[in-house]
Amino acid sequence: MCKILLIPIFICIINLFLASAVKCPSCIGIIVDRMNKSLSSSESHCEEIVESAAMCKSELFIELIDACPAVINYITTPSNALITNSADSELVTNINIPLDIGNAYASVIYDCYDKDLCNNNIVEKQYEKLIALNYTQLTIKLTELLYDDQIVTKQQPIECYNRNRKIEKYSINGNCQATLVIQQGRSDLLITTCVSDRRPGSIAGVTLQSKSVGNDYQKTSISYICNRNRCNDPIIMNQIRQILAQFDLINSNVNSLQSFSSVLFIVCMITIVWNRCMLYL
Repeated sequence: MCKILLIPIFICIINLFLASAVKCPSCIGIIVDRMNKSLSSSESHCEEIVESAAMCKSELFIELIDACPAVINYITTPSNALITNSADSELVTNINIPLDIGNAYASVIYDCYDKDLCNNNIVEKQYEKLIALNYTQLTIKLTELLYDDQIVTKQQPIECYNRNRKIEKYSINGNCQATLVIQQGRSDLLITTCVSDRRPGSIAGVTLQSKSVGNDYQKTSISYICNRNRCNDPIIMNQIRQILAQFDLINSNVNSLQSFSSVLFIVCMITIVWNRCMLYL
């Protein structure tokens, strides 16, 4: 009897896997000339198509200041792979902006499996958005708040906010650090501390990481290391956040749901108090 019941269940599971299979482009190492401000279909679209895949994945790697070629990868997941997420697409973006050594670069990863060729246009849109922004001007604005090459030359000690938001003086080999986590529907989380000098390599810079899943989940992390005195002040972090929003690198309305909920709660409390007062009149 149990074996008879297991047969339709097994058939349903197979049908579920088959129904979730999608067509995906499959090409690795597509080189894009940075002189082009937009991608034509011949430059961005992959001619090789996998007919049955569990998930389509797109990867974009690009330097944001130098005219080095961008690299695009289209990767497919085998049709028998286990997909644990919901049917929503997932977009993960990482942007690194050093302020002393090196150039800004970005990576974009997009996963989807809701329809055939679901990742066809996302690379073009992300590429054109990143190319259009003025990262030289962005770097200038960030440097004014976060990095001073004279401090490196003079080997001066620095004051930073620690994890308890108290000011401490650190040795000449220390730098301030701040990380702000912005998540839709939750309160912002700010962490401040001091880190040791990371030489050789960049000692000052901003890292931006964002992840969105469908329309219901969005999380952004802004992290930077700086060498100006008290540069991890919460006020400075808020200024950095505003600059990134001005350059359309973060969504300034990430916590709009939380703000709306707070306003709604206040309105409800006022209404309740008002109604109770009216009862005693």
